[in-house]
Amino acid sequence: MSDITPEEFHHLLILSEQYLLNDGWELASSALVQDIASVDESVAQDYSFLAKFQDDSTELDEKFVEQKISVKNDAKPTIQTPNGWSDLIDYIRKIGYDTPHDEYRLRPKVMMIVSYAQGKFAEVKAYAQKWMQAIGLGLEDVYYTTVYKTTHAQHDICLSEEEVAIIKQEIALIAPQYLILGGRLAYEALFSARPSVSKARMRLHTYEGIATMVTYDPQFVLQYPVLREDVWADLKRLQAYMGRKRETHGK
Repeated sequence: MSDITPEEFHHLLILSEQYLLNDGWELASSALVQDIASVDESVAQDYSFLAKFQDDSTELDEKFVEQKISVKNDAKPTIQTPNGWSDLIDYIRKIGYDTPHDEYRLRPKVMMIVSYAQGKFAEVKAYAQKWMQAIGLGLEDVYYTTVYKTTHAQHDICLSEEEVAIIKQEIALIAPQYLILGGRLAYEALFSARPSVSKARMRLHTYEGIATMVTYDPQFVLQYPVLREDVWADLKRLQAYMGRKRETHGK
């Protein structure tokens, strides 16, 4: 191990304490540029598969140096706050976008936003449900949606301003207790920093007061099964965090 200054050692101790007290997550508000894997060698070993991916991968972009995450997004909503769910649905139909696939339900335990599900939402949802069932969440506990609200070209990996605004309104009206963001686009819609999912998944985020977990997109995991172990690690951290919150707050 290379020599480090007393200040660096002190900061590592703080990070290690946060890591242990937050179910394996580093708090985003105090995140360093380097990955939390630098603190835990066992986590670093789990990341060895990343080197196998091509350098032009957009989902696992390790070249970018991520800045501190802000819960305030630079993107400006292009629609006024709807009075209710029916107003939002009417607006989405008016501009010719796809309405949410799941039925509206208020305050579910989890709202899961996936990035890529064009034409395959039922398949992606069925796979994501297996994830949720593995941590004890049933059909009524989770609301599933996709950040894409219109058909995109195969290589189009950008969101429109309308899609960003709609997903934020969808979150506000659903009012989930926890958020799961599956993939780069779901993360990009809510946070200003250019995303690196492999880094973001190691931190506990907060969006508008909602505890938020980032993991890989279900459809991406179907294509790259090697990621299943990492998704399972993310889900176990969320399960532990939810359990600790129940013990503390009784819900």
